[in-house]
Amino acid sequence: KDWRLIFSADSAGVPPERALPLGSLILEECEGELVVRTRDDQQQFDLLEIFDSFISDQVCDLFKILAPAPHTPRITVDRLVVCRETWRFAPVDLPWAFRVDPLERYIEMRRWTKAQQMPRFFFVRTPNERKPFYVDLDSPIFGEIFAKAVRSAASARGERITITEMLPDPEHAWLPDDDGNRYTCEMRMVAVDQLKPPDRNVYGTR
Repeated sequence: KDWRLIFSADSAGVPPERALPLGSLILEECEGELVVRTRDDQQQFDLLEIFDSFISDQVCDLFKILAPAPHTPRITVDRLVVCRETWRFAPVDLPWAFRVDPLERYIEMRRWTKAQQMPRFFFVRTPNERKPFYVDLDSPIFGEIFAKAVRSAASARGERITITEMLPDPEHAWLPDDDGNRYTCEMRMVAVDQLKPPDRNVYGTR
């Protein structure tokens, strides 16, 4: 059964039988471990299960196969790409972004990305933005967005801008629609070890 932890009066349409209001829970020690139970003793959960969404937001992007480096090549195992090609720079390493004239700024950006052997399409992540944004080098508009992000990131001391190749790019997207247009597709899977049962059941009904 899936549960939803409720923090406010607005339950966002969660059915009552799946809702866990925060005020209905008690934290206590059980056999040397912290567990959370409902006040009516009907349900008991592992503490990590309760904090799952909070922890996931903090750690989901922390796992990296390779340590950060100024340049990481694309890493493949057979036909599986495990790491996209990535570049990391301090904002001061991108002087073209601070040019006053927009045309000059765009031209120098193209020269700089060509010297770094970057592809036409990539994603940029800056210290000021949690999510990466898309850049098409053939578009002056995207070039301006890129430049503004670099200038904004200049205030973050010691932080770096991360540039990652778009893969697959538009020419290699494999999911077609009825008209033959192709799209990027993301598939997510969950791996569960069913061979080793937990030492004790702290989920579900007591």
